[in-house]
Amino acid sequence: MARYHNFHMKHALNFALILIVMLPACAAPKAPEPVLAPNEAKLKDMEKRNAAGDIVGLLDEGLWYKRGDKTPFSGKVVGFYKSGQKESLVPYTKGILHGTEIRWYANGKKRLEVLYNNGAATNRKLWDADGNPSN
Repeated sequence: MARYHNFHMKHALNFALILIVMLPACAAPKAPEPVLAPNEAKLKDMEKRNAAGDIVGLLDEGLWYKRGDKTPFSGKVVGFYKSGQKESLVPYTKGILHGTEIRWYANGKKRLEVLYNNGAATNRKLWDADGNPSN
């Protein structure tokens, strides 16, 4: 009886080890890391600083910088869904919102466009998830 028990325990342990090794391979594949253009950055790489150079909150006065840079950011801040699909594109010139911000639904349809002129929103367009205007 002991031999029978040891035989089954050994196979059970082998099966458990195989599961431990194989389960990560069965997980959903992770989307590849998006490639950014030279003038693009992710929001997690950005910070807003006041005139003294201190990091401040989103609603505080200040300019946007790419973390570690000494000059205000000019380019586009890009956001992505977990799938790797683009979620947002937000333009900055010398650390100030300037140009057309675009946001998309997870289904790829346009969600929002906001036109900025030196930090001030001057126009806005909205769409529903089916792509119909919803201003």
